[in-house]
Amino acid sequence: MAADEFSLIERCVLSLAPRPDPDVLLGPGDDAALLASCGSDWLCATTDALVEGIHIPPGTPPEAIGHRALAINLSDLAAMGARPRFALLALTMPQGDARYLDRLFHGLLQLAQRYGVSLVGGNLSRGPCNATITALGSAEAHGTLLRSGARAGDLLAVTGTLGDAHLGRLLLPHSSPQHNDPALRFLKRRYLYPEPRVQEGLALRHLAHAAIDLSDGLIQDCGHLCKASGLAAVICAERLPRSRAFESRADQEQWLRLPLAGGDDYELLLAIAPCHWPQAATALGGSTAPLTLIGRLEAGSGVHVDYQGKPFSLPSSGYNHFEGT
Repeated sequence: MAADEFSLIERCVLSLAPRPDPDVLLGPGDDAALLASCGSDWLCATTDALVEGIHIPPGTPPEAIGHRALAINLSDLAAMGARPRFALLALTMPQGDARYLDRLFHGLLQLAQRYGVSLVGGNLSRGPCNATITALGSAEAHGTLLRSGARAGDLLAVTGTLGDAHLGRLLLPHSSPQHNDPALRFLKRRYLYPEPRVQEGLALRHLAHAAIDLSDGLIQDCGHLCKASGLAAVICAERLPRSRAFESRADQEQWLRLPLAGGDDYELLLAIAPCHWPQAATALGGSTAPLTLIGRLEAGSGVHVDYQGKPFSLPSSGYNHFEGT
């Protein structure tokens, strides 16, 4: 039997209660939350949505929806070199399914606890499945990474590996929870449970000039950074980091295209001065998402890709909500 709105809201409030945070002066249960200020730090705010049929394929586990909804917002904070602090959730569900809600909150809160995020409120209503998070973080006034901070001569580097998540989504219809292929499980998880590079962003905030998180594809997101900084990028396609799982599953066309334009990886792209490169690489030496040098920034405009010493182009540079590519 479906639960009513107010019993579900009460269930949400009870789910959020256990984690004490001295900076949450008043949490869920009133008309709004009351939060302590960030002191001398700047408040960094972002919001993003997961929409059924767009970001949520049929059969996606509720735990993955909760995790992913928060992760994509923490990724934005990571790209600013910000420390996550608080989050609000606006959730629509087609039915008052208490078990579904519990599972979604389980995925969300597990990630929130790992990064010290307090979920301080939100909204619940009936409708197609849609999870929208607003995340707040604190950023040092002189340690915030902006897209506009890159300089000609900077090196371009990425964390982790590229192409995994998009390939994982392509393979979702051909798998099941019982599937015993480790490569397939890894790729699926990279799509369903992206890992925000929060610690990496914090570690590099004083070493990088600029950063952006890779949500819509490397070429497209790099283009945003280039436009904001008034520069051109040159990317070497064969240098792009690819996981063993990706290498074992991608065909020749996917091997080239997905790391460049696949999207959903939520890795960080950073512009780093050559003199800071050794220190930056060392800073992430023990990370599960180490840095890989993939190109450079120079005077001009646009993103230029070389493959084996020759110019290379793609018909699509990344995801666009209103083109569906």
